[in-house]
Amino acid sequence: MNDRDMQNINERVLSAQVKELVFSNHLDYVGIAPVERLAHEPEGRKPDDYLPGARSVISLGIRLGQGVMQANRLAHHGGPRHAIYSYLWYGFGLPSFHYLDRTAFLVTRLLEKAGYIAVPTLAISTFDIQSNLTEFSNQHAAVAAGLGELGFSGLVLTPDAGPRARFSSIITTAPLEPD
Repeated sequence: MNDRDMQNINERVLSAQVKELVFSNHLDYVGIAPVERLAHEPEGRKPDDYLPGARSVISLGIRLGQGVMQANRLAHHGGPRHAIYSYLWYGFGLPSFHYLDRTAFLVTRLLEKAGYIAVPTLAISTFDIQSNLTEFSNQHAAVAAGLGELGFSGLVLTPDAGPRARFSSIITTAPLEPD
């Protein structure tokens, strides 16, 4: 077995470990993209801008619950108005983002223990008014990793949940096996 074969095996093993860790933390989506798939991003928003020498971007996602979505619809269509708080908290609030950020932190630690550098992005992106852009686009990373398509709304449309999913990303120097 030559060095390239060993590298391919290591890429597959580490990629499998990353995915296992993500799913064991109750997230619904994980995909890996080589940084070249995000080469079209604006300056200052490319993986290399966050981590020089980056080779892969990992996208993590969580699906919003059906009950939370029903509560949101009810609140807007004659149901109890306070039902909106279920959506605001569990659909677009801290619990979903906490799971994403916590899991991104754990995956980052796994990658760094394996000898690579990794930078997690926040699940809640901040917005730069001057450039009219968010920081790193978790949505574009999810699309690049094969988790869905970008909708007109700017949200990722997944095959099973449509736009009802939230995402986070990890930029790493690890040469992972892309999806």
